[in-house]
Amino acid sequence: MIRNINHNIQLKFLLFLILFGCLFESVIGFYDEKKGNIVSYSSPMKFQIYFPPDYQKNAEYPVLFLLHGQSQNESIWQQNGLLEAIDRLIQEKRIQPLVVVMPREERYMELLQESNYDQMIIDQLLPFVRETFQIGNKRESTGIGGISRGALWAQKIAFHNYSIFGVIGLHSLPDRVFSDSTVFRIFEDNKGLFPEAKIRIDIGTEDGYLDGARAFVQQLSKLGYPYDFILNSGKHDIDYWKSQVENYLIWYSDNLQK
Repeated sequence: MIRNINHNIQLKFLLFLILFGCLFESVIGFYDEKKGNIVSYSSPMKFQIYFPPDYQKNAEYPVLFLLHGQSQNESIWQQNGLLEAIDRLIQEKRIQPLVVVMPREERYMELLQESNYDQMIIDQLLPFVRETFQIGNKRESTGIGGISRGALWAQKIAFHNYSIFGVIGLHSLPDRVFSDSTVFRIFEDNKGLFPEAKIRIDIGTEDGYLDGARAFVQQLSKLGYPYDFILNSGKHDIDYWKSQVENYLIWYSDNLQK
């Protein structure tokens, strides 16, 4: 009888040690020297956030908001290989550590002008992220980018909130969002108040939306606004985004300031 009791106590103690070990591992995950961590949130909207390896709570990191395309959600960035690439590039010291926020658009079939997705990001998600995590609130340390429909959103959000985002990545951009006169007015109203935003547009040579991307490039050229336009081999699909994700991260890191 005593032997059985001792055996039960030993089993319980062993289970406690295993559970404690799992909890301890999850707590210290932010301080892993080689791998970052990704955490999912359902409030103030559904999003995932990536913390770099050795995330320190007394540091301040640049932040990048990445937006998914139509008929997708935030998991597309993991499918594109972003997390593996960012860990490796940080470890190789090819990019700086940064925090990446990947929000979900629930109603991705709505027209952009009828959706409140952009206001949810600006009014709810951005303040929450700035108040909760160790990120900078400077324009030059805040970037936004997206693929396909997410690139349209990034264009709209960044131009409507020119004082917030200093780095803008538009990947597989389907079209321009604003008229020439609207973009001209945005640039004129902010001239002298903020440095010109860093803008990168890229698209595959076999992408059916290539003419739309070129329309936005022509718009910027007409207004004399600087940008990078990169044509790569590829289509409008996950294979193209996988092939470019490392280039995206290097460009964002090069242009985001601490």
